[in-house]
Amino acid sequence: MERKIIFFDIDNTLYNSDVGVPESARRGIKLLRKNGHIPVICTGRTRAALFEEITDLAFEGMICGAGTYVEHKGEVIFNKIAEPDQLERLTALLDQAGAKYFLEGPRYLYYNAADTSAEYRRLGEQLGGSFKPVLRPIEKENTEFNKLIAIRQPQDRWESVEHLLAREYQLVCHNHSAFIEMVPAGHNKATGIQKLLEHLHMDRKDTYAFGDSNNDLEMLEYVQYGIAMGNAYPDVLKKARYRTDTIQEQGIYKGLKKFGLIAG
Repeated sequence: MERKIIFFDIDNTLYNSDVGVPESARRGIKLLRKNGHIPVICTGRTRAALFEEITDLAFEGMICGAGTYVEHKGEVIFNKIAEPDQLERLTALLDQAGAKYFLEGPRYLYYNAADTSAEYRRLGEQLGGSFKPVLRPIEKENTEFNKLIAIRQPQDRWESVEHLLAREYQLVCHNHSAFIEMVPAGHNKATGIQKLLEHLHMDRKDTYAFGDSNNDLEMLEYVQYGIAMGNAYPDVLKKARYRTDTIQEQGIYKGLKKFGLIAG
């Protein structure tokens, strides 16, 4: 079988807080490499937000920040960092909307030190539990970020600036959540995949991907074999060409086996 490249979303695809990374998925990734294929992380998380349970799986490549950062065997081949004037415009609009937000970069996650509300402090503590070593306050001169997350509350104030934010960012909503993911316009998981394929001189016909949420839609549409997890959002299940079982039901392993990428 020719060498194939397989892209994996992290949250609720490869990992969730209840089961971690299923042992069957770990086994599947090892078998992929043994068979000469290339497993790659393709996540909305930025590089700074990855954790050992994922990085220890020895993926050959990483597409992070929803396509704004691409790495292969430790070499950074693309890194889209916001310009300083963009930082000023963005934070001014978010502050005008009263939004709670965190900026996400390749080395650090940044918080708004001027927001002293109890709600924001709770959010920071939640992040701090996992990412305290990489948390930094937003500073005009020393903030390198690829994308951000925000809470769309209060709704009326958010709506007053949403159209302005949308001029520079793709606003990705997640089902039944006030959180919104903001990715620089023109970038998504599919554009990150394109950059890695060009770097590796590989063909799109040799691509597979597993995902579950709205920020996976471009990826699942772009690759030759886009596979939705059984626990995916309804819109993802509707649009994906292929489907596997849920993360709890060994969806990754079963999907790899179904497409003949592994045996056993």
